Amino acid sequence: MKVILSVVTLVVMMTTMSSKAQAAQCEVELINGRGMTLEVFRGHGYDRIDACQEATQDCRRVIRSGYYRARVLNCEISRRQQNRMVHRSCSAEMVGPRGRTIQSFLAQASGPQGTGVKAQACQRAIRQCNLAKQRAGRIHAVCISENRTGGGYNRPIPPRRPQPVPVPPRRGGGRGRGI
Repeated sequence: MKVILSVVTLVVMMTTMSSKAQAAQCEVELINGRGMTLEVFRGHGYDRIDACQEATQDCRRVIRSGYYRARVLNCEISRRQQNRMVHRSCSAEMVGPRGRTIQSFLAQASGPQGTGVKAQACQRAIRQCNLAKQRAGRIHAVCISENRTGGGYNRPIPPRRPQPVPVPPRRGGGRGRGI
């Protein structure tokens, strides 16, 4: 029994250790004195630094070989690779007709930096809110996200203002009850 248990734990440890190892890529461009890219080198490694070192070594090897006869040759890390992946989250609220928050929603999105990841997260949160609003039958409720768009149409919603609570009319005892 102990042997089986130790084998199972060993297998679990091996799978978790192998899943933590990640491969990274890096591109290095060989550029002449006029700024034109002559060749692109790709490196692979366990992390970005290791991958960039490998690609830079390949680039420098080509410079030393004399294959390109330009006076000025430089190895530069590609700018395209510098767009890092980002993770953003956004919240949306379902607000009732009297300005009270009925329910809150949270959504996340990830992608390259500068591609509107935050807007995607807010769009997902608004979509969740609108679906919940539809299922609950709350036709007078409004969905508002952090970036103040709602209704599913990305139209701006004006900021909420406190509104007075309507008072129902008094019943009985008022004017002229037929004397």
